[in-house]
Amino acid sequence: MMKDKKNEEFFETEDLFQASQKIRSYFGYHRLVNSDQTNFYFIENTLHLANLSLFEYTLMGELSVEHYSLGDAYIFHFPLKGRVLVKSGLEVKQVSPGQMFILSPNDAPHFSIPEGVKVLIIHIEAKYLVNFAREVLLHQPAIDLVFPLTGHPEEVVVSICDSILSILANNKLITKQSVKEIHLKQAQSYLLTLLLTLIDNSFTSLLHLSHSKSLPLVVREARRFMLENIGEVITLDNLCQASNASKRILIYQFKKSTGDTPMVYLLGLRLERLREEIKQSQANQNILVMAIKLGLNHPGRLAKYYRERFGELPSQTKR
Repeated sequence: MMKDKKNEEFFETEDLFQASQKIRSYFGYHRLVNSDQTNFYFIENTLHLANLSLFEYTLMGELSVEHYSLGDAYIFHFPLKGRVLVKSGLEVKQVSPGQMFILSPNDAPHFSIPEGVKVLIIHIEAKYLVNFAREVLLHQPAIDLVFPLTGHPEEVVVSICDSILSILANNKLITKQSVKEIHLKQAQSYLLTLLLTLIDNSFTSLLHLSHSKSLPLVVREARRFMLENIGEVITLDNLCQASNASKRILIYQFKKSTGDTPMVYLLGLRLERLREEIKQSQANQNILVMAIKLGLNHPGRLAKYYRERFGELPSQTKR
């Protein structure tokens, strides 16, 4: 095999154990089996940002990955050449170029990487990705951040994949260290925003609800107060005080930027949070108790408001 070191680092081991140690140091994969090759080849293009890493690698030697632990990390895989086989329950799914599969903490499906497959990977510390989402949402979600394993729209996959390849290419072109640091800092924030907003996840409805960066300051401040005190009694006077605005100005800005009055907007936040908590709840948890904890104190109206917003009753969501 030709070894090209001009554009990529070339890594070769005499046995699979060394290869396993190399890959595990990046991704947490614990066991690599079923290689028919005496030598294992690993060609990589790596870029480490502050809290995430980008990898472009080609494997020469068929591998099966199983019995591993991710630790606290999310790993996004984008095949560029060939296909990866991912076992989901009893079903084996083929993930090809234009598709991806995502590993979340505590989610460790078996998968195999045939010889010659080229894969693009984003490896992100779980704590950092969740904290980034909290900054966007301006509150602490009551649920875990989880991504579907597979089944993502091709246009989303291609858009993110192209962005990663562009970042890797630009990093090679930039020679001045100060400029490179600015580029990487902006690239990290941009990538995290893409992952959270383009890929469906357990925070999606909350993220779509927020529009936080485009809201006027008085609306953002009122919204922050709502989220921080969502289970308490909140009045329009409270919101005016939190946003340092008169009632007339606050109502006008809410209507202009969200289409709702402040109190209707608050109701929407509470219903969205209730829906997320219902989806994550145990079978024996009482929906009414969850609703009251979120400030939804009128059981007779709850079903009506919930159905108007989501097209179903809370009990139907629970099923």
